[in-house]
Amino acid sequence: MSSGNDGGGPAASASDDGKCEEQQELPLYSRAEVSRHTHPTTELGAWIVIDDFVYDVTEFIHEHPGGLEIILENVGRDASFYFHSMNHSQDAKKKLATLKIGRLQK
Repeated sequence: MSSGNDGGGPAASASDDGKCEEQQELPLYSRAEVSRHTHPTTELGAWIVIDDFVYDVTEFIHEHPGGLEIILENVGRDASFYFHSMNHSQDAKKKLATLKIGRLQK
C-alpha cells in the first residue's frame, strides 16, 4: 500500500499536529514585512499574526462582530494573545482560516 510519500521526506497529513501540505507551502513573511501592513485603507492593507500564521484582515475589519477597534489596535503585529483571550467560536476560527496568507518567518 502506498503512503503517498514520493521519497522526498515524510508525507504531510492532517494528523501532523494539524499542519497539512498547504500550510507548509504558504509564503513566509518576516515580522518587518507584516509590520508594514497596518493601513486597511491603502493598497498595503492590514495584516495580523496569530500563532505564527499571517492573515490579511483588510476586507474583514468592518465585518468583525467585536468591532473594528480591536483589530486596528493589532494590525501589523502578533495578535495571538488577544485572539485566544476572547475564546472565539468555531465559526470565527473557520473564518480566520479563510484569511490566511502565509507563515511567519522564524
